[in-house]
Amino acid sequence: MNGITYGNYHTYTAFGLFLKHWEITPPAPRRHKVTIPGRHGALDTSKTLTGEVLYDNRTLTAIFEMMGAREEWAGRYSEILQAIHGKELQIILDDDPDFYYTGFVEVGDFPPDNATAIITITADVYPFKRERNGEGVKM
Repeated sequence: MNGITYGNYHTYTAFGLFLKHWEITPPAPRRHKVTIPGRHGALDTSKTLTGEVLYDNRTLTAIFEMMGAREEWAGRYSEILQAIHGKELQIILDDDPDFYYTGFVEVGDFPPDNATAIITITADVYPFKRERNGEGVKM
């Protein structure tokens, strides 16, 4: 079943979460412009210190539906919080299994009065994904 692995926990096999949708923002280039009096345009010093453009973190957002009996939802939600909430973890998408992201995971709130159990998990991840075989990084 399609899902996401957070640390040692696959969302479907460990928690019974069905992945409905995921998205990841591109890393924003960190720009630094300086306006100098008497000069037309701004001076871009983004690459001055390192010789390359630096990037900000990305946001990985995934929306899941919890499968199973309604009376199990609250307990499983607690298990999910205990396992991954607030932790820095490696994150592997089933759709991109040769790479992993690293970031801090947050589990969204869980409204128990809904007809379906929808859980949103977000992660503030580093700008680049890494190859699982250790060969390199990609955007």
